[in-house]
Amino acid sequence: MLAESELVKQSQKGDATAFMQLIERHDHRIMSVVHRFTFDQFDRDDIYQEVFLAAFKNVRRFRGDCAFATWLLRIALNRCIDLERKRKKERWLELPSQAIDPQQSQKLASVYRALRHLAKGPRTCFQLHYLEGMTVEEIADLLSCRSGTVKSQLNRARKQIRQHDEVQQWIQATA
Repeated sequence: MLAESELVKQSQKGDATAFMQLIERHDHRIMSVVHRFTFDQFDRDDIYQEVFLAAFKNVRRFRGDCAFATWLLRIALNRCIDLERKRKKERWLELPSQAIDPQQSQKLASVYRALRHLAKGPRTCFQLHYLEGMTVEEIADLLSCRSGTVKSQLNRARKQIRQHDEVQQWIQATA
């Protein structure tokens, strides 16, 4: 198995097989990000294809300033943002299909509904950190901002979620 840096170099020379190996390494994470930001199956499929098509067309421009996965995630995030701008309306978050116990499921649903009311910055940081498991530094790299900005956005998101009426109800019920 070749190292990722070697696969990138080969891809930059036009080796489609090497590029496909890179895709296989990262396709699940890209689809996960696209799934979190886009809720129509057709839009997901379109963006997913656009991400890898754009990556293939532009792999020669990849400078290695960041990890290849970060570069792909940035392309995916940009495509999701482009779709959001194009539609000029906010998309609704989907609840995960695997339900926990009913009380946990209700709490999770409350948090998801509270997320809908957040501004794009805090919502994006929250989703990438808590739902995608990315570190603050990875998010800062992906969004081309400082880690302090990400921390601030995460703090703002947590505070606003806690202040949401539904979340407040179950916080008070458990206090």
